[in-house]
Amino acid sequence: MTTTALVPVFAGTLAGQPTQLCNARDLHATLESEQQFADWIKNRIEKYGFTDGEDFFINLRKTSLRGGRPATDYHLTLDMAKELAMVENNERGRQVRRYFIAVEKEARAKVGAGGTALPAPAFDLRATMLSDNSTPTVTLPPEVQAALNRKAWALAGSAYDLLREFMARRVAYGSEVGQPRRINEARAKAIIAETTLDMALAPKHYNTLHGVLTTMEMVANVAHDSLAKMREELKQKGMVQ
Repeated sequence: MTTTALVPVFAGTLAGQPTQLCNARDLHATLESEQQFADWIKNRIEKYGFTDGEDFFINLRKTSLRGGRPATDYHLTLDMAKELAMVENNERGRQVRRYFIAVEKEARAKVGAGGTALPAPAFDLRATMLSDNSTPTVTLPPEVQAALNRKAWALAGSAYDLLREFMARRVAYGSEVGQPRRINEARAKAIIAETTLDMALAPKHYNTLHGVLTTMEMVANVAHDSLAKMREELKQKGMVQ
């Protein structure tokens, strides 16, 4: 958990994968929404098409030692939390969204040796395609350039079909493969807007890098928290300063 937590963030698992989470109750309080929490979270899930088990999961906790009706907590991924903050469409929401982005950067920084931040998962398609050439800019004879232009135009048509199918699958499944989910117009448009050429033409590379980085972040967070707890226990016993 971060030391200056605007909204407390903790390590957890979702769909069997380690991930950073936050409690929707904490987020709701920080956003200073005037809606009742139960109404707010249910309306947001329905309106923006969030999926249980993919974007959040429900945790029931006891409210008293004597039992009673348990409270329903929603543990959210940071992607969902950022989206909820963004759709508030006010300065407080923008502040919270920037906070979550900073938390993710902080997690990446802890993974790097000596505090050096690791880059966000990305795949530079242009650099990869041109990596074996001495220079990406060359001058060709006019006839050759014309033939090249015709072929590039034909390939662009194929790329159009590929890009369209890639985005359709992300909208329908939440990724390139998986179980179909209910399509929400607002969320679908957001997915389409964030899609990049690199993601579409090199999805396996992008997803592999993203998965590796996420796992490394979670391992680093768990190790960091364990060391901090151990150090505190040793301080209490007077074994370290």
